[in-house]
Amino acid sequence: MPTGTPIGKELKERVIDAFLNNEKQADIARRFQLPRYSVSKIIIRYNERGHLNNNPKSGRPRKTTINMDRRIKRISENDPWKSSSKIIAEIPEVGVSTRTIQRRLVAAKLFSRRPAKKPLISRFSVGVFFVELCGSVEGNMDRFIYKDILQDVMLPYAEWEMPLRFIFQQDNDPKHTSALVNLNPIENLWEEVERRIRIQKFPNKQSLIDKIKEVWSNLDENVIQKLISSMPRRCQKIILNNGYAINY
Repeated sequence: MPTGTPIGKELKERVIDAFLNNEKQADIARRFQLPRYSVSKIIIRYNERGHLNNNPKSGRPRKTTINMDRRIKRISENDPWKSSSKIIAEIPEVGVSTRTIQRRLVAAKLFSRRPAKKPLISRFSVGVFFVELCGSVEGNMDRFIYKDILQDVMLPYAEWEMPLRFIFQQDNDPKHTSALVNLNPIENLWEEVERRIRIQKFPNKQSLIDKIKEVWSNLDENVIQKLISSMPRRCQKIILNNGYAINY
């Protein structure tokens, strides 16, 4: 056995059994492949204590109970952005430090987060939201999911609602780049939705989805009408700019 390797209780018991059967320490060490010093130490401690159990270790008792640990975990899960000091403020009766809270969260596999510098709301990251049309997409949307949405949702909807004529425009997302993004007012609607909710924090994705749907449903028709009315001016600017991007 390599030096420094802990010796299990079962092996210690076998060493003591051999010792009680009058087997020599050298033979015991050879049979169990243990250093003679380890065999001697096991026997001495057995003679002193009368058992092989480890003595109770000294040290400061644990400050939190299992129920407290669960409560700390639950608070963090309900609001992942809540700091350790704010968690302490919710459970003052526990009387622990922020470091203790952090250790309990790490033990529960909940790790610290740093707010991203970009807005938390990204149309094509955590979930893509086609409000009222096809809901949300779990995870990151790749080109295969996007193709399925077009085939199974967008085209049937367009053919049913706009059977005579419609123009399908894409934006500059890497999965479906297009040179016509400046002619698509939906981008401005998304920007308006994002502007209204970016100052809020959401504990989970579902609450974010619900808020997006709420804001989308309550958009004033005047906002939409202004965007539609701006299209002739946009087209003219693009023509003057030889088809290149414009500010919109």
